[in-house]
Amino acid sequence: MHLLEPSARERLFPLCEGLDAHAAVGAILRGAATGDVFVDDVARPRSALLRVKRRLFLAGVADNDRFTEGVKAWFGEYLYPTAAREGTVEWWLCHDGEPWETTIATMVGERHPIRDDSVCYEFTARRAPTELPAGMSVRAVDQALLAQGALRNLDALREEMCSERHTVDEFLAKSHGVCIARADPAGDELVSWCLSEYDHDARCEIGIETVADYRRCGHSRQAATALVERLLARGTTRIGWHCWRQNVASRATAQRAGFTWVGEYPVYLDWFDEAANLAVNGMARLRNGDPSAALAWFARAMAMAQAPNWAWFGAARAAAALGRVDEARELLSGAVARGFDDGDAFCGAAELCVLHDSEGWRRLMGQIGAA
Repeated sequence: MHLLEPSARERLFPLCEGLDAHAAVGAILRGAATGDVFVDDVARPRSALLRVKRRLFLAGVADNDRFTEGVKAWFGEYLYPTAAREGTVEWWLCHDGEPWETTIATMVGERHPIRDDSVCYEFTARRAPTELPAGMSVRAVDQALLAQGALRNLDALREEMCSERHTVDEFLAKSHGVCIARADPAGDELVSWCLSEYDHDARCEIGIETVADYRRCGHSRQAATALVERLLARGTTRIGWHCWRQNVASRATAQRAGFTWVGEYPVYLDWFDEAANLAVNGMARLRNGDPSAALAWFARAMAMAQAPNWAWFGAARAAAALGRVDEARELLSGAVARGFDDGDAFCGAAELCVLHDSEGWRRLMGQIGAA
């Protein structure tokens, strides 16, 4: 496997045609996003791996043993050690066709990535902006905004600006964004923001975030509509929106903001921390309605010294779903003892309703301050 020089990347567009829905791929090849491109053969590439931050893309011929072994070695010798040093949480991988499904299992070795499905939308129809509540306004994400150090949620915005770009400065130079700000005598705050990603060749994708206390109020759509208008005014002609298939709220917002569904695709996710990855596998099985398998994954996570505290909470949900109430109660106690104190998660877990009238439940709620 060979690292391809930036000057040679544009000729990979035909090989990567099956990944056209992803603006990140074109941005890497054009040099509009900082990333790496690996190929099996520099002179005559048949298979390629593209990377931008935590996102990975596979394109071309999947049945390529030397390339497969090269990627497997790169995972073990570079990706995981680098993630450990940098504090990266997980990697995200998609491919351009079914043949990669078998190959990926060989590439990741003994890891246990989760396979999930994402959907892609593209902007097709302008929507009239809705009126903002009194005291709220749309602001550009720029240096002037970032200079307002007292603005609440500014750090969260900065973090999001670096989710797909390497630095805030790189975002300001290559991407665009808007936010909805709320004036408050106690201190102004940001309630929602929408940012462009992988801008190149008059196209991009957009990502959106709304502060928890202001969700379900239409602010996500307002922010998205405002950014789309600014992008169109700048000459952007193709705007994408990607989200998880099960993210009903994001899909509905996309449609309300003028985006149309164009397809879906599989995604592989793997947490670099092994215990966390096992626990995430448990959560995935629980979400998919298999509490027995979920409990087995959680047990593997909890057996490890660095297991996250929420693994005990997830295991409790799985045990309760299986009717193992006493076990669920013990697992919840274990979660609280290890510092898990998310009262909303406790009260929102349908599987735990069977415990709500017990003295043990009331005691746990008192311990986490949710009584």
